[in-house]
Amino acid sequence: MKHCEQCEKELPPRNNYGQYCSMQCTGLAQQDKAWAEFRTDEYWENITEINCTARRWLLLKIRFKCMGCGEFDAANKAAEVRLEVEHLDGNRRNCSLDNLTILCPKCMEGN
Repeated sequence: MKHCEQCEKELPPRNNYGQYCSMQCTGLAQQDKAWAEFRTDEYWENITEINCTARRWLLLKIRFKCMGCGEFDAANKAAEVRLEVEHLDGNRRNCSLDNLTILCPKCMEGN
């Protein structure tokens, strides 16, 4: 029996989604492919500024929570604060992942 390449559920005999079990798994797989470049150290070492897409990927990676206090980002509809990308060494052009943190305004003031 074949299994969904995204969630590994058993595929039904008649399947309209190819190697996936549903539209949701198809969409998740497409999103994974789109985000693939952000998972490489090479991407982060070669950029000189954080664009909207990179910021969104970072927020998804940390589940929209401040890395300082755990406050949720305003993009998460229940939240009231907007998280910001902070460069630990103060160099805005150094965008390697080990130099980035995501903080709420309160934690940014403490930095």
